[in-house]
Amino acid sequence: MKTPTPIQCIRLHCLQCQSGNEWAVANCTNESCALYPVRPNQGLQGKSPDDYDMDELEQQVLDNLNFKGLKEIFNERSA
Repeated sequence: MKTPTPIQCIRLHCLQCQSGNEWAVANCTNESCALYPVRPNQGLQGKSPDDYDMDELEQQVLDNLNFKGLKEIFNERSA
């Protein structure tokens, strides 16, 4: 098994601290934590899953990938 990178270690620590909740990691308020300035998902700070239309985001990703037939493959696998 490969040794995790420092970034992977920080991510794992933060997720464990916040019970696996990525949104809670982004909105962490524990400024006394040494990892607070480098915690993952800071781009989500102040947001919640309810702020996003997941179907719209999924469509945007698929459109941006622009692979012929990818939507059908994705829909088959997710069905």
